[in-house]
Amino acid sequence: MYDYDLISGKVNMVTYQPDYYANNVWKRPNDQFFHRYSYDAENRLTLAETSSDKMVWERDARYSYYKHGPLARVNLGELQVQGVDYAYTLQGWLKGVNSTSVNEGIQDMGGDGRIATPASPNNNVARDAYGFSLNYFNGDYKSIGGSSLNTFTSGTFNLTNTNTTNNKVAAELFNGNIAAMAVNIPKLGSANVYGYKYDQLNRILSMDAFTGLNNVTNTFTAVASANYKERVTYDANGNIKTYLRNGDAARQAMDDMTYSYKANTNQLDKVVDVAADDLLNYANYNDIKQGQNNGNYQYDAIGNLISDVSEGITNVNWNVYGKIQSITKTGSTINYTYDASGNRISKQVTTGSTTKTTWYVRDASGNVMGVYTKEGTAHLALNELHLYGSSRLGILNTNIDMQVTFSGNTTFERGNKFFELSNHLGNVLVTISDKKFGVDIAPVDGIIDYYKADVVTANDYYPFGMNMPGRKFDAGSGYRYGFNGQEKSDEIAAGLTTALYWEYDSRIGRRWNLDPVPKIGESEYACFGNNPIYLSDPSGNQPDPPGKKSKGYDYAGALRSANVHLLAARVALFTYEVRAKREQYNWKLNEAYQQAAKNFSVTRYQEDNVAELGISQAAFTKIVSDYYVKFEKAFNYAADETMKELKFIYYNKYSNAKDIFKPNLTTKEAHYAISANIAMLDDMCDGTSTIAAKWQEVIDKCFMFVVAWSSSGIGSGVGASSLTTMGLSPNRVPSRTYPQMPTTKQEVDLVGFRRTHILNRHKGGTGMPGKTEFPSSWSDDEIINAVNKIANDPNATGGVGKFNSPFKTGTINGIEIRVDFYPTNHPKYSGQVSTAYPINAIPND
Repeated sequence: MYDYDLISGKVNMVTYQPDYYANNVWKRPNDQFFHRYSYDAENRLTLAETSSDKMVWERDARYSYYKHGPLARVNLGELQVQGVDYAYTLQGWLKGVNSTSVNEGIQDMGGDGRIATPASPNNNVARDAYGFSLNYFNGDYKSIGGSSLNTFTSGTFNLTNTNTTNNKVAAELFNGNIAAMAVNIPKLGSANVYGYKYDQLNRILSMDAFTGLNNVTNTFTAVASANYKERVTYDANGNIKTYLRNGDAARQAMDDMTYSYKANTNQLDKVVDVAADDLLNYANYNDIKQGQNNGNYQYDAIGNLISDVSEGITNVNWNVYGKIQSITKTGSTINYTYDASGNRISKQVTTGSTTKTTWYVRDASGNVMGVYTKEGTAHLALNELHLYGSSRLGILNTNIDMQVTFSGNTTFERGNKFFELSNHLGNVLVTISDKKFGVDIAPVDGIIDYYKADVVTANDYYPFGMNMPGRKFDAGSGYRYGFNGQEKSDEIAAGLTTALYWEYDSRIGRRWNLDPVPKIGESEYACFGNNPIYLSDPSGNQPDPPGKKSKGYDYAGALRSANVHLLAARVALFTYEVRAKREQYNWKLNEAYQQAAKNFSVTRYQEDNVAELGISQAAFTKIVSDYYVKFEKAFNYAADETMKELKFIYYNKYSNAKDIFKPNLTTKEAHYAISANIAMLDDMCDGTSTIAAKWQEVIDKCFMFVVAWSSSGIGSGVGASSLTTMGLSPNRVPSRTYPQMPTTKQEVDLVGFRRTHILNRHKGGTGMPGKTEFPSSWSDDEIINAVNKIANDPNATGGVGKFNSPFKTGTINGIEIRVDFYPTNHPKYSGQVSTAYPINAIPND
């Protein structure tokens, strides 16, 4: 059950399993659970709480934001068991989380658990259980205000790497691709720095791992190693041809695989691994083993995998919707069921004579709310309640017997609530419990000096998602989620994950079924565009740049901040769905966000508009980089200008222009300005071609305004001298023609959605007595302007007609016109025009 804010539509509370009425008594279910949310003035989530009784609430997550919008910090747990800090580059790309030096909180942005100077307000927060940084190019990050902290290790691109031919840890990349990543998880030992190399199609070719990160000074001196090394090659369709993947120091030679495909298809036939399995305990690796023969993988007529001999899978049965119904393998049978949206709602695993069934109860969006199990003759039990804030926060392990009557008492125990800590892709790196441990350092005086987190699991991943041997820890929780935040399918084989649209095998980097959203020029079995360091695919149908935390870049590496992306998405939606009504608009909005996020790219506009603006490519790049925040503000400002121009196009007027045209327009106001005009524009458009063309014209203008405004300082506080600095004349304006703002006062538009009715149905002289036709020489705009003029005239003659409906009369160019309004008590359109027509005399109402 959902409780909404009736104005903004945001969710205030979610009740899982509400009280029910039976046998004349209100009853409370054993598995009842509540989520409660709080927001700031910008409707951004600030607090997520949960409760089992709606009386005692646990603060699971507290959110804070930078002044320009992006997420800055999340405090997890009632006891502040972890603080997660986010840093971004000037381009809006995610730079990292916490710090690459996870030690005593010295270099941590939030200072969690720091007892040294400088003093930290978060010294009672448990010290960081993980940290990572994404490295793009030299100098890609500088802290705000010139902080003395060395938050993220630098110099990655200047260090020698004797393990590769290019003699570098990583080469600088300027297109948004991640050149190197530092990962520090204390539970797994020393930090690793991974350097990546890509081909011209942005497909990953290699990964090399390095140690040498100093946890105290946060400096990095590369120590090359063959541990975890990867080399990948592809065929022309993007299918993997060869895959070399090393293990840890004790057993480096893990995988040296060659992929063979069925003739004239992208279907895998077998994988030959020449790395021996029988030496030095190789069998403990959860990888592809030796011994696959021709025809190891078989597919049905439409491309779904139906057998894998090496895994003992003899049959995979798919339903007509592309979902797995059952799997038969050596020693076990697995059955699945789904809801109408394709979400998995049950899993039944039968091994010998024992059957274990898992049920998933989901919310309206498909998110798992509760997980129930029943094994053999045991009672049905609630095992998990899932926790959500801006995304999934973790899991509360409950083990509630559902066949025992609720006693009315509430029990509570720390250590059963797990929070997940993820990277930019949604990969779950660490899970921690809701308790923390106090540490008393020397001299021991009985006073706690700092706290450390209770780490339950820790994992590091190869690029395509397989767990790294030697970099895995599990205290026995069996946490359900891992790579890309997806559920593990360990009942099938280690290394498999499941999502709404796929069954994915991270050991070979391929999916079991065809991609439901095929990509031109790419195999239907390829995943993540073969760039799993940059792209994530949590649903298994569309690889996208990381948006869960960073919201900082698109596939081409161009500017895509959270706010610009949202505004661009709404523009794209209206372009293609201009005649959709509000209910259609709402359900299509999410889809449009995703599509527009990919389509909106600064580079897409460079060729078309940079030359017209009269600036060089270097100057344009400087605008985008040095004036990023101003660019974003200018886009918000321009979004309002877009609305104003559309009003001019369709009404030849500006309605409430002073209220809309603001030099310091906030993101919230810009979004509201767009929302307020969607319905009006829908109702006023008779066809899609004209409005679509006009809309695109306005967007083009809007973009050029953005570039000029962001550099000249209009609405952003930068003087016109900035234009000269960047080689752009302060007097330069785009050459296209713009509508001119009327100099006379304009009436408020009171016709609105009745425009078509007035023009199409009331030109004839039928109906009410005295009604005549508008002059044939009058254009549609002249008719509507005349109606609005009379409707806005406070001195016009009028009265009240049938159904308590007011009317006014007036004379325009010798034509007497009557304007009727909706009744004063109308719940929606009071004060709006209902109809209008010329008259010979006022009818006797």
